[in-house]
Amino acid sequence: MPLTLPQLERHLFKAADILRGKMDASEFKEYIFGMLFLKRCSDVFEQRREQVIAQERARGLDQPDAVFAAENKRWYGQSFYVPPSSRWNYLVNEAHHDVGGFLNKALSGLEENNASLDGVLEHIEFTRKVGQSKIPDIKARQLITHFDIHRLRNEDFEFPDLLGAAYEYLIGEFADSAGKKGGEFYTPRSVVRMMVRLIKPEQQHSIYDPCVGSGGMLILAKEYIDEHGGDGTRADLCGQEANGTVWSIAKMNMLLHGISSADLRNDDTLAEPQHVEGGELMRFDRVLSNPPFSINWGTADTDRQGQPVFRPKHPERFRYGQVSLGSKKADLMFLQHMVGVTSDGGMVATVMPHGVLFRGGEERTIRAAMIKADLLEAVIGLPANLFYGTGIPACVLVMRQRRGNRSGKAAERQGKVLFINADREYFEGRAQNYLLPEHIEKIVNTFESYAQVPGFSAIVSNAALGENDYNLNIRRYADNAPPPEPHDVRAHLLGGVPKSEVAAKSALFSAHGLDPLALFIERDPNYFDFHPDLATRQSIKPAIESNSGLLAREQTLREAFELWWQAHSPRITALAGAPSFVGLRNDLLHSFSAALEPVGVLGELCALISRGAAPVYVEHSEVMAIGQRCVTTSSFDASKARPHSARAMSGVLQPEVGDVLLNSTGTGTIGRSSVFDSPGSFVVDGHVTTLRPSPKSLDGRWLNAVLRSSWGQRHLERYCYAGSTNQVELNRVPLTATQLPIPPIVEQRVAAVVLDTLDTTIRETEAIIEKLKLVKQGLLHDLLTRGIDANGELRPPQSQAPHLYKNSPLGWIPAQWEAKRLEKYCVSVADGTHDSPKPADSGYPLITSKNLRGGRLDLSDSYLIGEADYRAVRARSAVEPGDLLFGMIGTVGSPVVIEAGQDQIATKNVGLLRVGGDFCRGRFLRDWLESASVERQLSEAMSGSTQRFIGLGTLRSLIALEPDADEMERIVCTAQLIVRRIDAESGTLSKLRTLKSGLMDDLLTGRVRVTPLLEANSAPA
Repeated sequence: MPLTLPQLERHLFKAADILRGKMDASEFKEYIFGMLFLKRCSDVFEQRREQVIAQERARGLDQPDAVFAAENKRWYGQSFYVPPSSRWNYLVNEAHHDVGGFLNKALSGLEENNASLDGVLEHIEFTRKVGQSKIPDIKARQLITHFDIHRLRNEDFEFPDLLGAAYEYLIGEFADSAGKKGGEFYTPRSVVRMMVRLIKPEQQHSIYDPCVGSGGMLILAKEYIDEHGGDGTRADLCGQEANGTVWSIAKMNMLLHGISSADLRNDDTLAEPQHVEGGELMRFDRVLSNPPFSINWGTADTDRQGQPVFRPKHPERFRYGQVSLGSKKADLMFLQHMVGVTSDGGMVATVMPHGVLFRGGEERTIRAAMIKADLLEAVIGLPANLFYGTGIPACVLVMRQRRGNRSGKAAERQGKVLFINADREYFEGRAQNYLLPEHIEKIVNTFESYAQVPGFSAIVSNAALGENDYNLNIRRYADNAPPPEPHDVRAHLLGGVPKSEVAAKSALFSAHGLDPLALFIERDPNYFDFHPDLATRQSIKPAIESNSGLLAREQTLREAFELWWQAHSPRITALAGAPSFVGLRNDLLHSFSAALEPVGVLGELCALISRGAAPVYVEHSEVMAIGQRCVTTSSFDASKARPHSARAMSGVLQPEVGDVLLNSTGTGTIGRSSVFDSPGSFVVDGHVTTLRPSPKSLDGRWLNAVLRSSWGQRHLERYCYAGSTNQVELNRVPLTATQLPIPPIVEQRVAAVVLDTLDTTIRETEAIIEKLKLVKQGLLHDLLTRGIDANGELRPPQSQAPHLYKNSPLGWIPAQWEAKRLEKYCVSVADGTHDSPKPADSGYPLITSKNLRGGRLDLSDSYLIGEADYRAVRARSAVEPGDLLFGMIGTVGSPVVIEAGQDQIATKNVGLLRVGGDFCRGRFLRDWLESASVERQLSEAMSGSTQRFIGLGTLRSLIALEPDADEMERIVCTAQLIVRRIDAESGTLSKLRTLKSGLMDDLLTGRVRVTPLLEANSAPA
């Protein structure tokens, strides 16, 4: 059973609980990180070691030699070599006394044997004293026992990056509990995700974080690349961190996220930048960082010659100026370093304290120089109390490096700065504020569109900033303070509601469908009074909530949202296991607003919506009555119409070509629709509703497609009720009020042509499959009664060559064949478990006869059983590859050969036939179980009055056929040819239906428009 993220998070949190109380979180976090990393490395190593041993055994080595060969480090180039003293089983079995010493040796051995871990684990000292305390043996032993609960191989995880996600969770938990110390190495994930989306890294980019901390920004940049269809592990990820402990956490974090190529260095970025090539600083396409706020810029100390002790290398980084040595103003020095290592046209996104926006002196000089160079693209103000360890608000600066002598920004952005005031965009937590996805979306969309939004964003020229002395105080340019409440003195003194205030809210009234005159009456030319019915404050709320206009508008929105949700929810649930979801995410965002735009009402789009009348049937007539049978699942079928009395035509509806006919009664037929396309004399009976689209606004073929879609069928189901004869009826009144999406009429017509073409292709494919099934039925009959001789030919029939056949309980069979009871044919014939395991949220599938469909095992609607129940019944009822499953209750038959898979349990209504040998034998038995011979045996042996079933004894006693192995293989291969053809056509049919369904959903939501198609091809209306 795969390990889920919540399970792993709880597991790690409990590990922290073992140490909590003996020392602070900032002190014991490295022990938890070290244990997790050691367990992961050991488990992955053991998996690879098992593979190597099996490989060497297959080459002919005996077990001891294969085990010895597996100790060669060359086998572990893609992972870590774990020496014997570092392996988890060794610690579990041997570390009982001086447990901390064992753990120290394990980490040391792991580091010594893997060059990529040099310096990463050496600082983790399990025997170190913190004050008067150190980890006692009992606690260390508890850690080993606790981490031994779960195996940490990739195959044990519900998704590939599970361990990395859990590690991020653990880092966040420590940052949360450690306060300021935690904030130094961890930036809230939501802030990082927003910054990554601002700079949009790509696979070919080099990405750098000069204050890498735990590596979260580089990891999210990698994830962003993955989400957009690239391979983030191939991106050039670089970073530097001054704190050695935090650097080691970052290294482990990268490795646990599957990133082995990241170039992380340990040193002071400002004094000793490490990413240097040929004596020059390396340049990067994207730079992300959250440097420590307002730390010292070096030191003011001097040596004996009076020269500054602090001499940062590569001073060309600081071309825009420097602050005084020793001052707590290193923020803009970090910013200059980032810009200095950014390649031409590259981007920087960094978190900064607000002080860098307006502080004077040297910082003002640096700020002015960078603005004059047109490096600053955006200033984004964030809410207060967002970061760990500080309650002050911060901002994000987005910079764009120059391209030689010109600005690197897009032409429309040059010479300007976008200010976004997002300090009100947050969710208030108990001890901290949070950026939610909707806040990130608003900020990022505003930056991408470079838009001015009143009260949220503003675009200011560099010249205007110069006039303001290069003060970048966000509120000065994008003030989000709410406007003052209007006050009308006369209204305060004499009463009344000013009409000007009502007019000012007209857009809001209109958006909600609320007519103000439903609430007010005119007092005089300038003022309203509340309606007399609204005598108290408490009466206003119910009056608004029951307003017909508001209710109609809410219903419109609900219908539109329902349409959008039903169209897109399957795509959301299908995300599991998908390599990328960004395309879908963008589709959902753009389609949602389009879906909630005003939609058309069916009653207003049709010239006629009417049920037919009771027919008067006669034996012969030129007039034909259209009934339920005429409206089929595919099209209108005039041949099913019945003669109607020509004399009884008064008041009877006569359809016109182009009308849409909708079945309105009858379980199983209600909701079918088709376009009437048969000129002649017809009338419509009372079981059918006729919809006559207005030709200028609604195309009948489009309306028919909408009614047939999953969205249309769901709406029609809601309009059904039990009629006077207890027959299901379709209510015409809500049908008339149905709101449906209506593209322009030309688009409707083109879309209808495309959908009609798909329908035609689907019907043709269905016909091919039915013909192939008949061919298969005949072929199987010949194969299972005549067989195939050594020349690959069917034997002649028994009537033509009686010497080739012999008599048996099943009639004449080829002379070389055997006829035997099924229990003699198979290794075992049993049924599944007779217990009743309880359903579980996760676990092992429970197979019933309903899961045997069309020759395949379909577990889409099976329920799961837990670990304990599985262990209790698996010895008898577990399904293995090669088993043949056979339905014994309800759906009797439907044999399925299990090609692969494991950890599945069969129930008592499923027969488990274990044939032994290769899969060919099982496939032959499956084909035989589908034959007419078995159908006859089953029909005679089945019992039950309400639900048919066969007993296990009956199944065992079925007479089966057994050719020799060679002929059996020839028969199976021949039958497989037609099966493959059927499968291919069925796959095509499934794709066509999916294509039509998806296209219909896209057309209904407006996500796909045919206007570009019309413009490109000049399609006729």
